[in-house]
Amino acid sequence: MNNRFVLNLNPSALPDDQTGAVAMQELIRLVDQLNTAMPPIVVGPNQSLPTGIAVGQPVIDWSSGTSTIKVWDGENLV
Repeated sequence: MNNRFVLNLNPSALPDDQTGAVAMQELIRLVDQLNTAMPPIVVGPNQSLPTGIAVGQPVIDWSSGTSTIKVWDGENLV
């Protein structure tokens, strides 16, 4: 399952007092999957890079008006 994100939540199978806690656990797990997958970040003209980009994070750079795929090396897009 490397090509999809999984959210495992069936609220009808849970007691009402556990639904929120299980939903929060699944949300945390889903965010972890997304961070691990490092989907490309898109940066357009007049936009700055977001903070917290991981080394190796792909970036689709539209700053020049043409899309260019770059990678964050920890300090710069290369």
